[in-house]
Amino acid sequence: MMASMVPAEADRRLEDFGATHRVRNELARGSGRIQYGVSLESQDGEILWSDTYSGAPLELFEFQKDAVQKISSTLGVPDNAPGIRVIRLRQNPTEQLEAFEALSRGQARFWMTGDVFCEQAMGDFEEAIALDPSMGLAYLHKGLCLGLQAWLPELPRDHALWESAVVNMRRGADLDPSLTRVAYEKIADFEAARNRWKAARDALDKANAVDPDAFSFVLDNSTGNCAHVIERMSKKYELDPLDPLNATLVSIGYLTCPGMVDREEGLRWVEIARGTQSGGFVDRAIPALLEMGETERASEIWNETMGVFNMALIEGGVDMEAFRELHFAALQDQGMVDPFVDRVRELEQQGLYQPHLNSFILIGVGAVDAAYESIFKSIEANRFNIHDFMQYGEGPAKVRGDPRFMEVLERVGLIEYWNEYGLPPICENTESNEILCI
Repeated sequence: MMASMVPAEADRRLEDFGATHRVRNELARGSGRIQYGVSLESQDGEILWSDTYSGAPLELFEFQKDAVQKISSTLGVPDNAPGIRVIRLRQNPTEQLEAFEALSRGQARFWMTGDVFCEQAMGDFEEAIALDPSMGLAYLHKGLCLGLQAWLPELPRDHALWESAVVNMRRGADLDPSLTRVAYEKIADFEAARNRWKAARDALDKANAVDPDAFSFVLDNSTGNCAHVIERMSKKYELDPLDPLNATLVSIGYLTCPGMVDREEGLRWVEIARGTQSGGFVDRAIPALLEMGETERASEIWNETMGVFNMALIEGGVDMEAFRELHFAALQDQGMVDPFVDRVRELEQQGLYQPHLNSFILIGVGAVDAAYESIFKSIEANRFNIHDFMQYGEGPAKVRGDPRFMEVLERVGLIEYWNEYGLPPICENTESNEILCI
């Protein structure tokens, strides 16, 4: 009997991903033999290519290698294209079929069903490790899951999940050196997310040692290296045009990065980003659009996106339409900042809004005193993101121009990092030996 290795929910996610094709896998097992079918289908179900393997389990991986090349050839894309690249990563991860099945189930749940907290996939990855403790790819995925479980709810930076994520990804690379780049790129991201700059740089150096194109968006973005973000995310977009974050970050870069601002190019990338269903990220370009007089476009984007800070409020039953209208008004009109700050503080008192979330939006609207109030609370709770300071517009510039900015840089360790690796393009040393970030 044939059984799909990809959860049925995947079909319902195709439109969300903007996918035009699907690869369907089916597996049947017998005594010492397996039958494995793979097909490439168009969105309307037409089979463009298919093949079936029947034989010894360990020879399946050679069949998969050949299948990857035939799929990419049929699509007319390189075999490092999005989707194809994911399949290539799985080649020969284990000699135990049961472990491979568990890994595949976890990958399918995580990548295709929106199980971003790995509530289901984690069990699959742990089962794969139990069946084959030498499978580096399973450790890599477990580490990624642990990192997301720490990152998405923004747990304190000293929470044990952060270190567990790093340990598992490092273990994956130790067991399988072919995973070194992807493992240490992610380690660099997670270390930078908890303000461990030297550890992040060391991890990125290890990734660059095997691939000079390795890149940590979180490290560059948090330390203000926006020019490098534009360069790297443009290259990533060429490889993976369906990933919404790639085009979004390029658009924000061209609209905001000192020395590289190209508003015509920025607007072009904004439209590309909107076409990739970019979620809450492209709204970070809104201050730049408002300053350019692109009010209608900014309003359209604001209405298309939920923003990165709304989930707690939605769960708390807050009138989100009214809150978002007030927030957008504060971005457009300094006279609306105080009413917006009052509403944010009210929500914080109700326990619906945490200081580390408040700081992002308060910096964005330029509410200087209220922003630093939330910032220092976030630092005390070990939950502050320095990249909140690296937003574009008059509001964030006002916050960075306050003398308290230097104290924040010192408390999160960035001054020491910049002294070793150099200031980012948006910052310079003043005559009084202080750092000014425009």
